[in-house]
Amino acid sequence: MTVKITESDLKAALPDVTNPMRLGGLEKRVEVYRDRWGIPHIRAENERDLFFAQGFATAQDRLWHMDFDRYQALGRWAEVAGPDGVARDRLLRAAGMGRTAVLDYEAASAEAREMVDAYTAGVNAFLDTTETLPIEYTILEQTPERWENWHCLAVYKMRNTLLGTF
Repeated sequence: MTVKITESDLKAALPDVTNPMRLGGLEKRVEVYRDRWGIPHIRAENERDLFFAQGFATAQDRLWHMDFDRYQALGRWAEVAGPDGVARDRLLRAAGMGRTAVLDYEAASAEAREMVDAYTAGVNAFLDTTETLPIEYTILEQTPERWENWHCLAVYKMRNTLLGTF
């Protein structure tokens, strides 16, 4: 099925990065401002809120990219790409990206897990509050799944083990 996308659809798919928001899950006031290039800068009074805001801002800017890497790391790319993704899925399932991401999370220090958990809560806060999703979801007629803490490690592995460039 071909989905017709207009310029208006593209503009409507952009997240709101200008209006103030009130989010549950923050302990104190957090300021996210964007420079003239749109790069988010975060001011927070504690580390948990900082990582929460980083997860939220990253999801605002890169949700589809995060999902792209998650699908690949978990050997689920064929769900999106169709039969052309099966060989890649076999490779990445054999590499155990998802399995080792879970093990890495479990082996991490309590402090590291707290950071990842806060970041994950921020990603999910974006999913819970956004009224717009990246245009890729419209094209694929999909909605994103909830983010799990170990997904952060699976995505990291995709980006940093050369598997992202296979």
